[in-house]
Amino acid sequence: MSGLTLGAIYGLLPLYLAERVDDHQQIGAMMALVIVGGMGVQPLLGAISTRVNRVLLMFYFCVVGLLAVAIIILANSNGWLGVGLVMLGGAVFAIYPIAIAYACASLAPWKIVAATEALLLAYSVGSVSGPVLAHQAFSGEQG
Repeated sequence: MSGLTLGAIYGLLPLYLAERVDDHQQIGAMMALVIVGGMGVQPLLGAISTRVNRVLLMFYFCVVGLLAVAIIILANSNGWLGVGLVMLGGAVFAIYPIAIAYACASLAPWKIVAATEALLLAYSVGSVSGPVLAHQAFSGEQG
């Protein structure tokens, strides 16, 4: 899911922002906010993931992502749009490391490398298929 969402964000969010923002230079700044949100959540994620159940933590970040989407849709200024984008970046970038940690928690040490390779492959497939599937959704009459 993380690969699908990040692929769609990188592929289609600039198109959405082009409809909302007047200046094309602001689109790059808004996309940078998504990345800053993802980078900013990583230290927090490391501290929280040892104390909170990882499934519950993934749920929390999914809720934060949904709240971010609501803020982005309802934003009436670039400030609120930026807040929503930072939250969206943080939520989406957090799902993959939490899933890796959860998957590897019960594995034997010699199986961890193979498991992370398989998860990275699934992430890559999702990153590529996200924009492709989203393009099909946008190509319809009401896309």
